[in-house]
Amino acid sequence: MRPAPASRPADGEVVSRALGLAVLGASALAVALTIGRTRSSTTAAPPRPIAALRGAAALLGLSVFADSAMEHWRGGFRNPGMFAPVGISALLMGANLGAIRGRGRKARAADGIHGAAVALGAAGVGFHAWNILRRPGAFSWQNLFYAAPVGAPVALALAGMLGLGADHTRVTPAGRLTLADLPVGRALAALVAAGLAGTTAEVGLLHFRGNFQNRYM
Repeated sequence: MRPAPASRPADGEVVSRALGLAVLGASALAVALTIGRTRSSTTAAPPRPIAALRGAAALLGLSVFADSAMEHWRGGFRNPGMFAPVGISALLMGANLGAIRGRGRKARAADGIHGAAVALGAAGVGFHAWNILRRPGAFSWQNLFYAAPVGAPVALALAGMLGLGADHTRVTPAGRLTLADLPVGRALAALVAAGLAGTTAEVGLLHFRGNFQNRYM
């Protein structure tokens, strides 16, 4: 008997993998270019508020690393783009932890890593939304419950934004910390509020899927 011919992936799957490979390559190239232009340097430890921002970025990067590695491993890394958030989140953690200790890359490299995280997070939202739309029923409860979580990549973008915030926080002559000409507290509060809104929406969706069987849900 002849072996059954291997099934060919659908056209949409081919396009998805090609785009994923392009995203992976673009992410690697962007990080390589920015890091390659700089050398490691030792500087004074940053002020406490900036160090706290970097710590928050590193902690959120750790969460993204663990979540994306586990979930994409469960998916067999079927799309090459699935490797990108794992690598970028690891680099983001390293860059911010090194900066907290006063050892790390120069600002341009940090900007490159954080900018890549923001861009990759936005691309991830598009990929996850496409994963939902290409299924029968599109944006149905079934697909929102069990397809790729559309809000998950936002965490990577948020980690990148926190890192960018730490990169661009400035000390005024009066000794105040500002970000984009705003007091750091206001800018950070707006960013945290947006992140909490997304977290609340995703938690609500997943606990609704579980029918709130536990009262603590």
